[in-house]
Amino acid sequence: MSIGVGTAGRRARPAPRTALLLMAHLPLTGVNVTVLTFVAIDQALRLAAETMRTSDKDEYTNMGTGEFYMGQAAGTAWTYAMLLAVAGAIALVMTWIARRHGVTAPLRAGLVVFAIPFLFLLLVVTLGMPFWLSGANGEPVPKVLGDGPPWYLTAITTQTSLAAVAYIAGAVLMLRGGGVRRPGHQAAGPARR
Repeated sequence: MSIGVGTAGRRARPAPRTALLLMAHLPLTGVNVTVLTFVAIDQALRLAAETMRTSDKDEYTNMGTGEFYMGQAAGTAWTYAMLLAVAGAIALVMTWIARRHGVTAPLRAGLVVFAIPFLFLLLVVTLGMPFWLSGANGEPVPKVLGDGPPWYLTAITTQTSLAAVAYIAGAVLMLRGGGVRRPGHQAAGPARR
């Protein structure tokens, strides 16, 4: 028995192309967030070095302390990168299933079940910035090491918000646009295999 055929002799409808496009691009969120985070860490180290060079030497400790905190931030960034890669792989598998077999009942359940951890992960990535989790806030290091560059929070919030909207829109399109059809009834649009 094929995955697309139910027990009542009904076939799954093809997934809407827009939903497939939205879901297939979700893994790019992980790439974008990771690249932006490592660029921000490098920029924060450069800004901190410049601040330490031009300020009173007693105000900050040595640069090694700042590098330690940015090492912590990099570790958090790699953790987020791996979690986002796993989430992106799951989104690609669901997209492949929808493209190959249509919107089946297990896929519908998967879309709903995956929504909660995926949206929570996006929230954690936004609110738990690696700079804040590094431990540099309140320490005798330049403020940029604890907060990140000024553009970073806006960039990450934009990326994760767009990913959340794309996932919700893709899932809703699949849930509403897909479904079962009776054999012999023609689906809207060209038939796909």
